[in-house]
Amino acid sequence: HGGGQREEEDVPPSLDTVLAGELLRDVIRAKASPEALLEWMGTRGVEAAVGEGPRGSVKVLMRALLAAGSKSPTHLNVALERYATSLRELLSRAGLYGQMIAVELAAQFYAALPQKVLMVLDRLLALGLIGAEAVSIWAFETAIPATLSEQASASSAWEVLNYSLERAAARLPEAEEKISKALGDLDLVHSKVRTLQERANNLASQLRAYAQARRQEQDGGGGARDVEGVPLDELAVDPRSRSLLAKHNDAAHRVNVQAPKANALTAALAQHQALREAAAPSRDAAFMAAYKSFLQLVAAEEERAAAHPMRTEAEEHDANDRADEIHRARLDHLYAQLRAFVRKYLPETAAIAPQLAQELRGLTLPPRASEVLQEVLKCEL
Repeated sequence: HGGGQREEEDVPPSLDTVLAGELLRDVIRAKASPEALLEWMGTRGVEAAVGEGPRGSVKVLMRALLAAGSKSPTHLNVALERYATSLRELLSRAGLYGQMIAVELAAQFYAALPQKVLMVLDRLLALGLIGAEAVSIWAFETAIPATLSEQASASSAWEVLNYSLERAAARLPEAEEKISKALGDLDLVHSKVRTLQERANNLASQLRAYAQARRQEQDGGGGARDVEGVPLDELAVDPRSRSLLAKHNDAAHRVNVQAPKANALTAALAQHQALREAAAPSRDAAFMAAYKSFLQLVAAEEERAAAHPMRTEAEEHDANDRADEIHRARLDHLYAQLRAFVRKYLPETAAIAPQLAQELRGLTLPPRASEVLQEVLKCEL
């Protein structure tokens, strides 16, 4: 078990839980390859057995990986990294909802230990297995609505959401910083290569000039054969020429040593540039999903409040019916959270303001929600 609540003894485990236990025992603890894991799932007919297609496979694998990583953060890292390709393949087939399942299972597994939920979330985000967009939708469709009914910890739900959004917002500046460093490191390597190459060329010229001069001396100043094109090692025939050759070879060797470094930095630079290209769209999608899901939640709570109209003062003090006060308290709380959310993520909200305004224009938004957003979007909705 993780930190989640213990199931009742008489409640039989779900089929995906049973299959996850078998997968853990037969494959993961045996340290089988990612390919062998997918083969095992195919042979066992996991998708057909669970009956949810790729989503069922995501459930089984995530449950098994969470169990494998429950001993320590190191165990979690090892399990997720070893089978990242397998999980990524299943998630790609399960779509955005599959990512939401992964987050939900982590939240369930460590229900009593929110910091461990963040630990799992951190690894899933870092490995590119899930995106902040999925976390946003999950939070507003599942976790945060539960907090309104006091079925879960509000601080935990918001902590997970904010963590993923902050990670999404940080990806672009992090990528820019890594690109800047890679460019600086690459420039240093190229500068070193140029310096060493110039030294090697200079030493080669010195060796050829020395060898040409010696031949002319030996021929009495006559028509000595030109040494141009003669391999350098054939010109090293005395201590001075051998010293020049040794210095040349050392410089040339050091040039060659820099080549793998330059190649590695070039590859890293390309990777950082690709991450930069994806960072802004990924960030914007996460915040768009957050706002749309947030507003849907507000609208749903508005409808519930409207179904419980304000009563007279006498009726409000009737202890038998407090539903109207409860719904309005929830609504006030949600609007306070919406204002705080907008303030917290003002730069990110401003970045998607035109797109968000376009998405929301024409929709029937609660007046209070429109007022909050218009302060930021600077336009009528």
